Amino acid sequence: MKKLLLGVALSALMSSSAFAAKIGVSMALFDDNFLT
Repeated sequence: MKKLLLGVALSALMSSSAFAAKIGVSMALFDDNFLT
């Protein structure tokens, strides 16, 4: 049970960090388009 919970927490962390990276990239691209 603990292992399952740990796996779920880890996958949530991984997906949220990937989501944050995606937002960071899209914001950087948007900034670039906005400035030029």
